[in-house]
Amino acid sequence: MKPGRPGNLLTPPGYAYFLSGLYGLFGVEMAEGARLWIAQAALDAITCGVVYAAGALVLGNRRVGLVAAFLWAIYPQMAVYSARIAPEVLFTLLFLLVFLAWLALERRGGAARALLVGALWGLLALTKEKAIFLPLVLLARLAWVRRGEPGRFAREAGAFAVAAIVIVGPWVYRGYQLTGGFVPITLRSGRALTEGFRKEFGGADTYMIDGFDYTARVGRPRTDTLSVLSEAERLAATRALQTRESSRLREILGEIGREPLSFARKTAVRFAAYWYWGQPRVVVGNALVNLPLLALGIAGIVMAWGTAPASVATLLIVYMNALHAVTVVRMRYSLPVMPLVILFAAAAIARFAGRRTRSRPESAEHNAS
Repeated sequence: MKPGRPGNLLTPPGYAYFLSGLYGLFGVEMAEGARLWIAQAALDAITCGVVYAAGALVLGNRRVGLVAAFLWAIYPQMAVYSARIAPEVLFTLLFLLVFLAWLALERRGGAARALLVGALWGLLALTKEKAIFLPLVLLARLAWVRRGEPGRFAREAGAFAVAAIVIVGPWVYRGYQLTGGFVPITLRSGRALTEGFRKEFGGADTYMIDGFDYTARVGRPRTDTLSVLSEAERLAATRALQTRESSRLREILGEIGREPLSFARKTAVRFAAYWYWGQPRVVVGNALVNLPLLALGIAGIVMAWGTAPASVATLLIVYMNALHAVTVVRMRYSLPVMPLVILFAAAAIARFAGRRTRSRPESAEHNAS
């Protein structure tokens, strides 16, 4: 996290390597600037094109693809994060690619497609560790889809696992070197569960505002005093972090076990807050943008229910929503699933518009008679 400090076990490496590559190619900037803005706008433009392709090729309707791409192009929340040092733009593109690659695997099968999905998942998990449990959901679905073909399922699941291990394995090995134990991408599950269970969701998120107020009052950011540690001290501090995180995880799981009804109630509140919660000035705007899109997206999924795209999109959306409902929740964490929501919202809009167009000739004929 800082020069001379213990090895970082709190931040996944994917976005850090993206920034390192960007600055290595085009020069360093110490804050959000033109290099970041252009690079992330380009990534989001690719996402926009992939959204169109998903509508045209996966849902089989070019008009749906155009509407969805237009909605994504003007989606204000992602425009904000395209200008920030934050992994959401990269993670969202990878998340959408996992969705499309998984559909291709289900439809056509084959070890090559399974390898592709495993590699994409590995990159996704290294960008944000919230994807770490996603293989459990996807492979359970694949087992259902291939329920009459156990050999085929075994080959594809094995290929997925091989690619995933190749991508994620070096980072897991690094965690083992630093701690002597297994590190599932990062060591922050305990603090995430603690914040999720203990935080109240009345009002809005004032964490950043409180930080700015502290800086203005004290004259410096809220941060630890920097000191350079020896290699042995760094290693000891890193292993102490693992011990503290394990202790915190046991503590919060015990607390949840003693108060299951409170946990269920708070989880339900966070499940809804996932779509709008944030700083005071953005909560209402988030709700006004996201909730209508979510309603249309649900309508589009219901209309397409029983199809593979609708089923897989539902699994991915519910996975992300539920995971954040039990850990840390803010609107920004809904950004990766919004292309899927918008895709099916566009399908609903196209369906409603088609019905209205078909009803017009009937009304004109009735009026003429």
